[in-house]
Amino acid sequence: MKIFFRLLLAHLLTDFVLQTNFIAEWKKRSFYGVVVHSLTFFVLGLVLTWEEVWEIWFDYPIKLYGIWCLIILFLFHIIEDEYRAYNIRHYHIQDNILFFLWDQVIHIVFLFVFSPYSASWDLEPIIIILCLLIIGTYGLSIIILYTDSLFYKSSVVDNLFQKKMYSIILRFVILSFFLLPYRLYLLSIVLIPIMWILNKKINFLSPISWWINTIVVYGIGIIIFLIKKTMIM
Repeated sequence: MKIFFRLLLAHLLTDFVLQTNFIAEWKKRSFYGVVVHSLTFFVLGLVLTWEEVWEIWFDYPIKLYGIWCLIILFLFHIIEDEYRAYNIRHYHIQDNILFFLWDQVIHIVFLFVFSPYSASWDLEPIIIILCLLIIGTYGLSIIILYTDSLFYKSSVVDNLFQKKMYSIILRFVILSFFLLPYRLYLLSIVLIPIMWILNKKINFLSPISWWINTIVVYGIGIIIFLIKKTMIM
């Protein structure tokens, strides 16, 4: 599972943190954008698993070293993302939350399949926490955007980049409290009314998104706190 979570971190960095609006639009317009995006995953995956890439990761029905598994995952990343982009580019299919979730599930399944099996979990808490931080900040922004598009008109997502950055920063601050020692994470509760007041003034979250944002980010925060406790024990 150590390799799987490292590859998952590479995937989350590629799909969320490093996938700028320019890259996202480039992917929709051109196959080259998909290749560059997928190459980013390959490089990050190689860096994060460098010490293990010459070990056997996949052993049935054939044996594959880690470097070949990374190359296969790179190719699968291209195929999956190009399939999604091609449908948007040529058939004008509107991108939506089901498309997004399907895309993520396919990527994660392939990561799991081509990660080496181990009888022990061999988890790295810091890697899992980093994955959760990305999901709770960048990933949740995308889910909120797609959710809003289901319930509201386009005017709700005006100034999208600005609203996205406000919500990412706020969620990062909340999640940071759960990394503090002792029970200092309880101070994050004070941020709920502050977040409510800010949202009334700036309007960076719709009413539905505000509840999704609050419930999910505090749920992820609790998981981070529990994982952090295992690091201390």
